[in-house]
Amino acid sequence: MHPPAKLRPPRGHSAPGLCPPLVRALVLAVVCGCLTETAWGQRRPAARPRPQRAPAAPVEEAEEAAPAAVRQTRNSVTPSRDDPGEDALARYRSGPLAKLVAYCEESKAELDQIDDYTAVFVRKELVKRRLVQQKMELKVRRKPFSVYFHFVSPEEAGREVIYVDGANRNQLLVHEVGLKALAGTLSLPLNDPRVVAESRHPITSVGLHNIIKVAFENFPKDAADENVQVKKYPSAKLNDVECVAFVIRHPEPLPGLPYHETHLYFDKETRLPMHVKRFDWPRRAGDKPVLLEEYTYERLRTNVGLRNIDFDPRNPRYQFPR
Repeated sequence: MHPPAKLRPPRGHSAPGLCPPLVRALVLAVVCGCLTETAWGQRRPAARPRPQRAPAAPVEEAEEAAPAAVRQTRNSVTPSRDDPGEDALARYRSGPLAKLVAYCEESKAELDQIDDYTAVFVRKELVKRRLVQQKMELKVRRKPFSVYFHFVSPEEAGREVIYVDGANRNQLLVHEVGLKALAGTLSLPLNDPRVVAESRHPITSVGLHNIIKVAFENFPKDAADENVQVKKYPSAKLNDVECVAFVIRHPEPLPGLPYHETHLYFDKETRLPMHVKRFDWPRRAGDKPVLLEEYTYERLRTNVGLRNIDFDPRNPRYQFPR
């Protein structure tokens, strides 16, 4: 960079009261200031105040997670390329996620023994700034992945939905209620606007196995935050069920982090996941975190022997138009 040229007053003019050294100093100060603004684009924003923590789940005691034992960075939540896959999981077992990772592995082992199940499924989701709350009777089969919904929530009571992977052109079969029932059985793509208007995720994300799948997918992102907080609540309760609960919390938003806080509940007796709740960061400092999604599986019955007819609109117990 060439030094700034010396400024000289036009002929016939002078700079009264300023000696040449002082003029040069002022010019240098102005030039340096401009260069600084050009290099950074704008001034560094003030530090964002930390949001207030939401009330914890109803528990009797909590166990603090062990401190992180590996190098992590606050600049990104992308896992290190040096530790992919199982190597990455190995390092999570020695950090703040250790107890949760171990519990999820045990839960997955139990889920691997389950071929099908029925439950009452309660869903709460923030969809386009509207909290959608629905309750339905649920049937799930692992292979081929199959789902049956019978809605019991007041607004949709009587609606039925069937999805079978690889069948019906991989579309939903929907029997509506009220005047909408006049259209007969609808065949809808998973991303149909009528479906997306009520749910944040496709029907393929439903089920106990997907709770654990999503947890493992998020572990690299959770572990990459050096300030992640993980607590275990060994005496939690969900309705009348004794549970072990975990709360994962990120104090500040970082690139790639999908959730501010995640609550996971496992049945203490069976170790099966039965409840998950995920929060976004507060909109303003001091506000409560924003609930994004909450899923609860009640009255769970496993390996009940579901058959093809349980995922067929011709089932005589169902109300699909004949």
